[in-house]
Amino acid sequence: MLHDCNIQIVLLARGGSKGLPRKNLLPLAGEPLINWAIQAALASDYADDVIVSTDDEEIAAVAKEAGARVPFRRPDALASDFATSIEALQHAITSQKRRFDVTLLMQPTSPLVSPIDVDAAIRAVVEDNAKAAITVCAVDKPPQWLNHRDDEGWLTPFMADTSVARRQDRKSLYSPTGAVYAARTKVYLEEGTLFPDGTVGVIVPPERAFDIDTQFDFDLAEAWLERKARNDRSAAAAA
Repeated sequence: MLHDCNIQIVLLARGGSKGLPRKNLLPLAGEPLINWAIQAALASDYADDVIVSTDDEEIAAVAKEAGARVPFRRPDALASDFATSIEALQHAITSQKRRFDVTLLMQPTSPLVSPIDVDAAIRAVVEDNAKAAITVCAVDKPPQWLNHRDDEGWLTPFMADTSVARRQDRKSLYSPTGAVYAARTKVYLEEGTLFPDGTVGVIVPPERAFDIDTQFDFDLAEAWLERKARNDRSAAAAA
């Protein structure tokens, strides 16, 4: 709770995944992928409740063991490839008797998110009165470098103006990480979007912005965690 606001964190974790089958349960550095986001949510200083919305019994069991609640089963129609995250989130909100003032959506596919990021998004909504807040990460490639590619391989510029300022003169650009979305609960119910007008960005560093969709993404996150663990052991030994 923060300033008398009741705060809930919802994790969406369906059983199906075409890009990386059963990815929410794949062991990342010895822990099921979903556990990383659950642990970050539970470590928040402000969250009053952490729940998982899933259609999968195995995911539900793992989530409960990790300390999250699983108060309902998500309908199959909201766990298909065609269902949207906002639809699943609205279902999670309305399926419970208790209505929270602020709701956060967290994605299990962002395992390196920190409780620091979670609480920063909460403060942006509760203390700074932002309509919504999402985690973002700086990008280093200007959109003028992007191109469309047709079936024959020909490239056409994505933007009409392809001029690019010097790096030191460019405005900073940020991309959503997909890790945390926060808003007053009524915003999600009334506007039906995770990115309403009036959204602010909570900047996170690249090492906390991993979004796992493919085996390469998964391997990269695991390699980073292994390196971090080695560095932590070296630092502890030197202390």
